Amino acid sequence: MEDPAHIQTLLELKRKALGSTAGGRLAVLVPESQPFLQAAFQQGESAVRLTSQLLGLLDDYGPSELAAALREALDRHTLHASSVAFILARRHRQQKRRAALPVDLSRRYERNSILLTTNRAFKDWNAVFPNATSIATLLDRLTHHADVTLLEGQSYRVRDSEQEAAARRKKPERNRDANRS
Repeated sequence: MEDPAHIQTLLELKRKALGSTAGGRLAVLVPESQPFLQAAFQQGESAVRLTSQLLGLLDDYGPSELAAALREALDRHTLHASSVAFILARRHRQQKRRAALPVDLSRRYERNSILLTTNRAFKDWNAVFPNATSIATLLDRLTHHADVTLLEGQSYRVRDSEQEAAARRKKPERNRDANRS
């Protein structure tokens, strides 16, 4: 049998050490995660795996959005990280945000490839990332060990689009000329 006093003592000891673990970081930044994790654990979910997945969502969406999604998932009794990710993505779509999701490069840095395309020169990136504290640091991290390929010239998409628009403009003129005869 489990002694409630013993469980309470263990919980208090764990709370004191919160900042030193991944779960502690999650608990401090998103207190709503604790009831969610507890309910998921009672349903047989892996607390370690779920905590790791929630930390990834925290890095991508931030504490306030993750907290709201956790509350909704708990209310709906969908106690899976995929459910929380779905809720976050749905909220993001509904708000029709134009800003891109923050990207944590440290997860991929020197481990996986990153393919990035842009139509702006590096010197113009302050318009793309107006809230970035240091564009130079961001570019340094992105271009370290990078192969930068600069493509110049007219885009074939722009060229094709302009040709199609010109063809559409000419069609009505031909129809008008045919109607006159």
